[in-house]
Amino acid sequence: MSQDNQFTIRAIEINNSLPESWNDFIQNCQPQFQTEQIWINSWLAFLKQEWEPLILEVKCRDEVAGYFPLMFLKQKRKGFIPFIRVRFLAYNKQDFCFVPAKSQYLEDVVREAINWLKTKRKWNLLILDDLHEKYPGNAIIREEIKSHFNSMIHQKGKYYFIDLHREWSDIERQISRKSVRRKCNALENKARNLEVLFNPDWPATKMAELISTMHTCRQEMLGRRPSYASEKQKLFLHTILAHNMTNKKLFTSWLLIDNEIAAYKIGFVENATYYAWNTAIDSRFLDLSVGKYLTFRLLKHLHREGVYEYNFMRGEGGEKDKWTPTTRVNNRYIVNNSYWWYARLIQIFDRSGHVQ
Repeated sequence: MSQDNQFTIRAIEINNSLPESWNDFIQNCQPQFQTEQIWINSWLAFLKQEWEPLILEVKCRDEVAGYFPLMFLKQKRKGFIPFIRVRFLAYNKQDFCFVPAKSQYLEDVVREAINWLKTKRKWNLLILDDLHEKYPGNAIIREEIKSHFNSMIHQKGKYYFIDLHREWSDIERQISRKSVRRKCNALENKARNLEVLFNPDWPATKMAELISTMHTCRQEMLGRRPSYASEKQKLFLHTILAHNMTNKKLFTSWLLIDNEIAAYKIGFVENATYYAWNTAIDSRFLDLSVGKYLTFRLLKHLHREGVYEYNFMRGEGGEKDKWTPTTRVNNRYIVNNSYWWYARLIQIFDRSGHVQ
């Protein structure tokens, strides 16, 4: 860590496009596919809605040391009380959040950014999350928040993952026999014409349309808001698929029954790790456990191909614990601003029950 007086920090205008040098600062971020310039620029172009970017640029003398990527949302609580939230930039389309910075300056960039939030910005609530336990910036962020703010809520979630770098028999023993393996065997016995396609040579346009249709139908059936129904959402999806097809990170899997697509899984492979990003099933095959069958076949395929890990990414639902007991910690830090008089006033009202 360098001396404090060497550093300057400022909020930069990005006009919905990250600095050209952005990708030079993500080399220590693993995985990188959701942190790349094209991913976040696509989010800015198609999905940011009411969020406004807040990119803090930290320099060491005249050299850019890194960026602290944030965004803020201005709301009205109870319809009239102003309230400002701050989150990591594009957090709702990122499973792993990072601070893009040169490794020798990471601690300095975090320190300068947290101090800037304390002294320069009017906001009510700060949430920094999806920080996995092995990321060096996680511990730095935690300690800097502790040193600058009176109180911090630290919540711990889970990233489920399967270690594929071992014998297949060891992997299979950890997968629930009742919830997964028996149902997969039952589908093979019941369905005569099963076919699984791995990375078919389909254009991104075709895949985006198939994903949008199936995912939207499934989410609406579950009473959830679909992620890829609107035109802007579809443009985001198409951009991400096309880019990662070109750089060879995209890995798609499709289950066909009687030549009809019954389920799909979309993921990315980076550094011998498969990251499971998006999946859906056709409601016509709902009773056949087609999603579990496709995941089981995909695991066997990835194991044969020498992939070391299957990562379920963030979230603890979807019966992930039926596939593996192994997890890593997903850290979330929640801070109420105690340095802005207005934020303190809102906190008092919150405690008294006047503001919901």
